[in-house]
Amino acid sequence: MSAKQPSIFDILAEESFGGTLKPAFKYILTFLSSRYPSTISKQSIRWFDELYLLLDAFLQNYYLKHYGASFAENFYGFKRVIRTSGLRPTTGLTKLHSLFFLVNPTLVWLTRFIVPAVSACKMLLNIWSFILQLMYITSRSAVHSPLLWISNVKLEQLSKDDIMMHCPESFSSRSFLSRLIFLIPTTVSRIFGYFLFFIQFLDLFYNSELGAEFRSANTDVSRRIPPAPHEVLGESFVHQLEPDMCPLCLRKRIEDTVLSVSGYVFCYNCIRKYVLKEKRCPVSGFPANLCHLIKLYPLDA
Repeated sequence: MSAKQPSIFDILAEESFGGTLKPAFKYILTFLSSRYPSTISKQSIRWFDELYLLLDAFLQNYYLKHYGASFAENFYGFKRVIRTSGLRPTTGLTKLHSLFFLVNPTLVWLTRFIVPAVSACKMLLNIWSFILQLMYITSRSAVHSPLLWISNVKLEQLSKDDIMMHCPESFSSRSFLSRLIFLIPTTVSRIFGYFLFFIQFLDLFYNSELGAEFRSANTDVSRRIPPAPHEVLGESFVHQLEPDMCPLCLRKRIEDTVLSVSGYVFCYNCIRKYVLKEKRCPVSGFPANLCHLIKLYPLDA
């Protein structure tokens, strides 16, 4: 393996990082549409694949044109080099090849028309990719991906000259304001890259066992909070009440109902709700259910 070529671990990290771009945009769009429904229509979620295709094509085209690499590749300090000439694919047909295969994963929404054929092609690509990665590790191939092989490019580490290429000689002589304006695009892209890296970390955390325990500990609050205590009414307190007063609501009873396990009389609605919830008599504490409720019908009624 050439000293200029990145290691397979750097490449796998770059590919994993690039895969977080679409989920991050979808999360942001979903959050904004729920937060500002009058401004951002929910139709944008329905057409997210198509909208992201345009955004991804614009973003990758910009980075291919100015840096000769995709957004994720540039973030990890890689560049694309044509295997035959050693030049960057920043213009012409070579750039179009790279651009097509960079945004190609976004075209998955088209597979609903040709699912069987696409599934077979995807399996073949996975096998081919595994073989190329194995050859890349053993220095028998300059590329690790079938898409790079078809595009006739390979990945290399950015050299000092490549970095200085984007820093003009007159940069040091510029005014502070002009230097600040010049650094804005690079700074914004770096901040956005670190934001995606943070999203990737959160996704890894929440999909891990520790994340599952964290979610269950925060969502299942009802299991951690004990039920509010309900004191049993003292019999001496109940005996001091008026004969027609309910021990629960402390008002004149409506629809007198006796609880057969204890013999105390309550309002029907009061004792029914209490027994449904507590499964016991509010005075004696004896176990009870709705079968123990007996309505009373006074003769004078």
